[in-house]
Amino acid sequence: MLGKPTSPACFNPWSTIQIVELVFFLPLNLIPYVGTLAFIVITGTRLGKLSHHRWFQLRGLSKAAQATEIKRLEWEYVFFGTVAMILELIPVLSFFFLLTTAAGSAMWAADMEKSRRRDSETGTGPGTFPRSHPSHCIPIPEFQPLLRLISHGYDLVATMADRSLSQILAQLKQSPQLSYPEASTLLSKAKLILLSLNALTPNISTPSNLLVLARETYEQGALFSIRAKNADAFTRYVQQLQPFYELPSATLPPNLPERNRVTGLSLLLLLTQGRYAEFHSELESLANRDGGGTDVEGDRYLGYPVRLERWLMEGSYDRVWKAMKSSEVPCDEYSVFSELLTRGIEKILKNQIRSEIASSSERAYPSLPISSTKSLLFLNSEGDVIQFAKHRGWAVKEGHIYFPNAAADGSEDGVNAKDMSQMIMENTLGYARELETIV
Repeated sequence: MLGKPTSPACFNPWSTIQIVELVFFLPLNLIPYVGTLAFIVITGTRLGKLSHHRWFQLRGLSKAAQATEIKRLEWEYVFFGTVAMILELIPVLSFFFLLTTAAGSAMWAADMEKSRRRDSETGTGPGTFPRSHPSHCIPIPEFQPLLRLISHGYDLVATMADRSLSQILAQLKQSPQLSYPEASTLLSKAKLILLSLNALTPNISTPSNLLVLARETYEQGALFSIRAKNADAFTRYVQQLQPFYELPSATLPPNLPERNRVTGLSLLLLLTQGRYAEFHSELESLANRDGGGTDVEGDRYLGYPVRLERWLMEGSYDRVWKAMKSSEVPCDEYSVFSELLTRGIEKILKNQIRSEIASSSERAYPSLPISSTKSLLFLNSEGDVIQFAKHRGWAVKEGHIYFPNAAADGSEDGVNAKDMSQMIMENTLGYARELETIV
C-alpha cells in the first residue's frame, strides 16, 4: 500500500534478534580497557544491518543483492551504527544508574537507621552515648579534628579582623584632623568588619573585646560627625551607642571620659536646637546608668551643657558669653556649638533690648518717624518696623508711628514719667551699643 521506500529509514530499531545479540555480547564488557569499546562497535555494526533488513525486503532485493548492498555499506554501518548504539544506550544506562542509586540509597538509609536505633537502645557504639548521658550531643570522635580545624580557622579570621579594626581605630584617634569623607571611608570599613564578626549591635554571645571595639568605632564616628557639623550623622551615632552604654559593667566596663564626652556633646546639641524637654529627659537618664553619671554637674564634659542651660534660663548671658570662649570649653568639639549659641543669645538679647526700647518710647514720645524707629529698634527695614508696630498695637499713619498712650501724658506725673522713660531708653541704648561691641 505504501509502495517501495525511497530512503533507508529504520522501521523497527529494537528487534528480537538485536536484543538477543545485545545479551550475547554483554560479557565483552568484562574485558579490561577494550571490552566496552568492542561491545559498542560490534553491536553498533550489527544494528545497522538489522535495521536495514526490513528496508531490503521492501525493495525486493534477493539475498545475493542484500549481501552486495551490505558489503557496500560496511563502513557506514560501523560508524553510524556505533553512534546510534551509543545514543540508544545513554537513556537506558541512565535509567539503570538512577534505579540502582535509588535502591542503594534506600538500603543504606535503612541500615543506618537500624544501627542508630540499636546504638541508642544499648548505649554502645563509637562516639555514641546513652540518652540519659548529659553529653549525648557531643560529636563523635571522628569529627572532632574537623571541628577543631574549623574552630581554629574561625579564630584566625576573627583575630585578623580584630587587628584590622584596631588599626583603623588607631588611625582615627591619631588623626583627628582627617577630612570627613576620609573618616567616613575608614568608619565604613570598620562597620563592615563588625558586621562580619556579628558585633554591630551588642548581644550575649559577643565577646567583650569586640564590644569595646564596636563602642569605640561609634564614638569616633560621633566625634568626626560633630567636627564636620553634621548633626544628623552625630545623632545616628549617639543612637547606636545607647545599647552599649546601657550594658552592665560586668559585661562591658565603661569608658567614662569618652562616654561623658559624647553624652555632653549630645546635650549641647539638644540645647542649641531648643529641645529642652529632651535635654532634661537625657539628664534624668544619666543617674540610672551603670558605672557612673550621678555627679553630673561636677563632670568636666557633662557639667558644661548643664551650666549653660541654667544660665540661659536665668538670663545670665554674660556668663554664657564667657563660658563659650575657647579657653573655657572642655574640648575642641564643644567649640563647634559656640557659634550656634552666640546666634541664639544675640537673638534673645536683641529681642529683650528691643522690647525695653519700645516700652520706653511709648511713654516718652507721642509719635516717631518710621525711619527713626527702624534705627532705634535695630530693625532691618521699614517693613519690619510696620510688622513690629502692628504686634505692639501702634498706629501707623503718614510715615509716622503713633503710640496709644501719648494722650495720657499731660500731667506733671506724665512729665516725670517721660523723663524717667528717656533715662531708661538712654541706658538701654548704651547697653545695646556694648552688646554690638561684644558681638
